[in-house]
Order: sequence, then C-alpha cells, then structure tokens
Amino acid sequence: MYMMINPDFLFSFLIASFLMAVAPGPSNAFLMAQTFANGRTAGMQSAFGFALGGVVHTFFENIKKRCSICRCSLFVLFGLYDDKKHAKKHDYCHSNSK
Repeated sequence: MYMMINPDFLFSFLIASFLMAVAPGPSNAFLMAQTFANGRTAGMQSAFGFALGGVVHTFFENIKKRCSICRCSLFVLFGLYDDKKHAKKHDYCHSNSK
C-alpha cells in the first residue's frame, strides 16, 4: 500500500533541509572571518588548509582500512603472530576459528 506523505510535514522538512544546507558551519565561519580580517590571501590560505586537511585525513583513513585488511599478512610475515599463543587473545587472522 502506497502512502503519501503529509504535505505539511513535507513542507516543514524541505524548509529545515534548506536552512541546514545554506547555514555556514564552523569551518566556513572561520574562513569568512580570516578573509574579512586579514584579506583575500589569508582566506585562500585557510581554504587551502581545509582542503589539504581533508585530503590528508581521507588518505590516512584509507591506509587504516587497508592495514586492518592486511594486518594478518603482516603479523604472519614478520613472525609476530603465534597461532597457539595469540589465537584466543587476538583473533586477527582467523575470524571464523573456534
């Protein structure tokens, strides 16, 4: 059964969504403050810093995910994973072992 959303709720949702989308966050407020106080160059430097921070953060998050996938291989490769000693304590390699 298909139910139509109440138009009053839809209108309220659209207005709230629009206001949240156009409201500046703390990074935009900082960027505007830097630009107004110190000029266009400072604003561009701040924007570059925010962009670089996002790229670096994303890069290290991807590294972290890859390391958690290949952690088993690294432990076995460097001899740090002793199956008898760590199997019950740290189950990195054998997630389905009993």
